[in-house]
Amino acid sequence: MSTATDLAEIARAIAEQAEKLDRARGALREHPEQVADVVDPLVGMLLSIDRVIDAAGTAFQEHGATAVTTFGDQARGSARVMFDGGLLTAASDQVLSLRNTLMGVSAESSSLVWPEHDPLAAEELLNYRRFLEQRERQLDPDAESRPTAAESPKRGGVERP
Repeated sequence: MSTATDLAEIARAIAEQAEKLDRARGALREHPEQVADVVDPLVGMLLSIDRVIDAAGTAFQEHGATAVTTFGDQARGSARVMFDGGLLTAASDQVLSLRNTLMGVSAESSSLVWPEHDPLAAEELLNYRRFLEQRERQLDPDAESRPTAAESPKRGGVERP
């Protein structure tokens, strides 16, 4: 099996996996806590895709003079390759831009907890809030007369069980 065939098979396999991910995307709507776990691998994948696009652009630049159209026109073949090489450069820039955007999403979403979807996170959050309230009461004895975050669901607090 040739290297070109291997590369094409790998690209097809990646496309198949992307289609599976696309079909399962509805789960993200119901489980926002999984966003970071899904986005993180996509960031790495985009860097790899960018490198492949760059290699394709380099191949076009290095071998563009030898390209011939299916009608045997070498001048048009070379011109077409140069044009497509420019498109590959633009595509590479767009992939890197998407990667950078997803890196920001990943960094932000990894610091979030979803108490409604993760009972353990809800319990940890509640325990942390209780600790903060207890600490506040120790530092300020008058704090007991004021409402706490855990008692105020309007402010995003967690209701006590």
